[in-house]
Amino acid sequence: MVHYQPMSFIRQQTDQIHALRRTPRENRLGEVPLSVLTVSQIFRGDFHVRDRRPLPNPTEAPASIVTDYDVALEHLMNSDCDTTLNRELGGPLVGQLRMVTADGAASGRGLHTGAVTWGRRSEIKGVLTGVSNAGTHHPPLYDAVAFDQAGQLVGRFDAAFDHDVLGPCLLVASYVFDLDRSDDAAGTTVRGILEGVVIGA
Repeated sequence: MVHYQPMSFIRQQTDQIHALRRTPRENRLGEVPLSVLTVSQIFRGDFHVRDRRPLPNPTEAPASIVTDYDVALEHLMNSDCDTTLNRELGGPLVGQLRMVTADGAASGRGLHTGAVTWGRRSEIKGVLTGVSNAGTHHPPLYDAVAFDQAGQLVGRFDAAFDHDVLGPCLLVASYVFDLDRSDDAAGTTVRGILEGVVIGA
């Protein structure tokens, strides 16, 4: 049925995440020494709307909105994290992202997932998965945002790549993307922060 199509896409992306988490399997079982290294990066760029359509709900609730984006983000070096590995990581983050939002509005609460590559040679391949338009730093714990923070994407980035010294590596990170919705019909400018670790053999 048509209202399950985006969920099938998300399920496929989730399978990819589970596959990434099994790499390297020996390290995750604690059978060999691990290298755990800090990653702290800043991005800016654009989410360009490739397609937007309503998604009929099986209930009387308003139709969900499905938006497909082309992602093109420029990497900005974070001088506050001056580790060797963090300096090595760079280059654009590009790919595709699908966002499904509730209440018949592109700014409604929802979820997003997508496949992206990062790096000067697109060597880091990963999956973004998270919640859209829901502030996580709101009262009573924090005073930074509202609980329905429109234009904010929060989630997890899982990726895999081969490092010249470390060998097969797994990148696990949290991210926040803030979207400027001043030109929502065609796309939006984006600022983002990615914080995480690289695990290598």
